[in-house]
Formats: sequence, C-alpha cells, structure tokens
Amino acid sequence: MNKYLKSKSLVIIVLSMFFLIQNAFAKECYEKSAKLIQLKEKYFDLTSYKKIAQKDKDKLKKIYDKIKGNWKGRVTYTECEGPEKNPRKDIKTGKAKIKVKADRYLILKQKISLTKLGRNYIRTYKLLKDETVFTYEITDENNLEFSEFFRKKNTGKIGTRLTEASYKITIKDGLLKVKIHYYVNGSLIGKEEWSVNSD
Repeated sequence: MNKYLKSKSLVIIVLSMFFLIQNAFAKECYEKSAKLIQLKEKYFDLTSYKKIAQKDKDKLKKIYDKIKGNWKGRVTYTECEGPEKNPRKDIKTGKAKIKVKADRYLILKQKISLTKLGRNYIRTYKLLKDETVFTYEITDENNLEFSEFFRKKNTGKIGTRLTEASYKITIKDGLLKVKIHYYVNGSLIGKEEWSVNSD
C-alpha cells in the first residue's frame, strides 16, 4: 500500500472513531432512568420518600464534616436539546466557588463563572431533606449517592412533570467531585460535573 492510501486509510479510521464517540455521547441524552426501568409505574408514585435513619444520619455527619467549607475548581454543565431521535448537547464549562454548609440537611451554595457566556451565576442546593429523598446509599465516609424526586408545574401548560435529580458525591485527597443527573418523567435531560479543591 502506498503512502497516499495509508494516509487516507488512517484519516478514515480516525473520522470513524470520532463519529462513533459522538454518537455514543448523543445516545446518553434522553436515556431512561435506571430507577424508571427498575420501578416501572411505581417510579411516578411519590409516596415512597425515605426517612433517613438515625444510624445513617450519624454517617452523614462524618461526610458533612469532611466537605463543609469553601471549595474552588471547574464545573461542566450539559443540556440535552433537540428531538429524541436526533439529540444534541449544549456543553458549558467554567470556574466555580462552592460554599458547603450542613446541619439538618446539606446546603451547597455555588458561584459560577461560565467561560462560554462570560457571566456569573449563584445557585443554592438544599439537599437530603426527608421530604424529598427517594433513595440513598452511603458506601463510606468518602462516598455518598442519593436521588431526590419532586413535581414541577409545566410552564404555561396544565399538569406537572416529575423531576429526578441523582447525586454522586465523592471526596478523596482534598478533591471533591459532584455528579448530578437530571431526568424529567424518567428521561435524561442534563447533567452537572464539579471538580473542586479546598479553598
């Protein structure tokens, strides 16, 4: 095979890999929630909130003590747009300062500067309150996973939509990582990823 054909073959292989990766990423949009697949119709029953057991509250306090304080680092936001058959992702990245407080529940106050938009935002998350927790799992004092469910009114329309927010919080060697996946009526619509160090 001559050099031209070799180069052409290499370009085709690289492009094929790129499109395969892009398609794999695109399929993530509007994926069904694992909880929806597991629970089926019971997924929409919001009477299954869990009260956090006292023994687990003691474990949570150890995690809270580790993550309380000020953090700074990078954030990535991904929103799914377009039709279900041909979704596209709008990805924004930026810098973030996070202030974590914890008492009866977890409060994350986030100041974000998004590179793409050149704007600052402030967002506050109040998490792990008994009336919103659907599932939770405390692996150890460095790892916490939980999901919260709530209903929101449809904008300008009659009825409501069910929103699921699934969280994964990990702390290791002074690095705090937070991953959040958002689902509406059981379909993935976006996610957040934080990677921050103690400030």
